[in-house]
Amino acid sequence: MIKEIIVVEGKADVSAVKRAVDAQVISTNGLGINDKIINVIKKASKNKGIIILTDPDYPGKKIRNIL
Repeated sequence: MIKEIIVVEGKADVSAVKRAVDAQVISTNGLGINDKIINVIKKASKNKGIIILTDPDYPGKKIRNIL
């Protein structure tokens, strides 16, 4: 099991990651990312660490910059 929490963009990404590895996964809901999700990710970052897996497109880059 991967100890860090994996952050992805959407539900399909959550499914794909869970098929590939045993890990906790958080979805940002794409550009629908909000303060509640950001706070969950910040807490996860402090407690377990995070791995950000977003697409190499504009929305993915924007999400990475927010986080």
